[in-house]
Amino acid sequence: SIQPKCSTTQGKAYDQSCRFKFCCFSSGRLHRISVETFGEHPVRDANKYGSTEARPYQGVPPILPRRKRPGGELASRPLHFIWIADCSGSMSGEKIQQLNFAIREAIPHMRTVADENPNAEVLVRALKFSSGAQWHIASPTKVSEFEWKDLQVDGVTDMGKALKMVADQLKMPPMSDRALPPVLVLISDGQPTDDFDAGLQELMALPWGKKAVRIAIAIGDDADTDVMQQFMGAN
Repeated sequence: SIQPKCSTTQGKAYDQSCRFKFCCFSSGRLHRISVETFGEHPVRDANKYGSTEARPYQGVPPILPRRKRPGGELASRPLHFIWIADCSGSMSGEKIQQLNFAIREAIPHMRTVADENPNAEVLVRALKFSSGAQWHIASPTKVSEFEWKDLQVDGVTDMGKALKMVADQLKMPPMSDRALPPVLVLISDGQPTDDFDAGLQELMALPWGKKAVRIAIAIGDDADTDVMQQFMGAN
């Protein structure tokens, strides 16, 4: 599930931070992952605060004015959540069942917490990869309307291609400068057959790629955890 929260003090709001409590099912066990990210845009805020280095906030984020919609309501900020799902031949059998189950089980919890936190608009989409990569659900979809369509397996594991396609969506535009850092969830057995390093490099060359919360869920006892750790980096 996803649990954003916004801190306020003396009539002003901190730049919105989000904490994600994410449950996943892998290798027959339920895993709970908790990560936290702050809502600054690295380029925008480096200019705003006179810093030449784009980095995560340490300690308490700076106080910013509230953003309001017409009528006075706090403006919500888009939070893009992208599933990056491996449906290659190596994911056959129990592995693809675990992948489909994990995503289906996460959706109701995501909806519940999003309803309780109107200051973040959670927009979900999904990319699948095997021989090549394609958007499985291409349009950023409100989590209240998001429905998972089970994947079937076939082909090789073009993970590098998938990361390049995600990178294309993290450029500005189409990303907004007021968005919260995106969440990228890679679900795979971590056995790429194309140039994974080139795809990761293209993703990490972008400000939003660096700031993204990157989560890797390894499926299967034979998963290549080194590849999954490379994707997560220092997250």
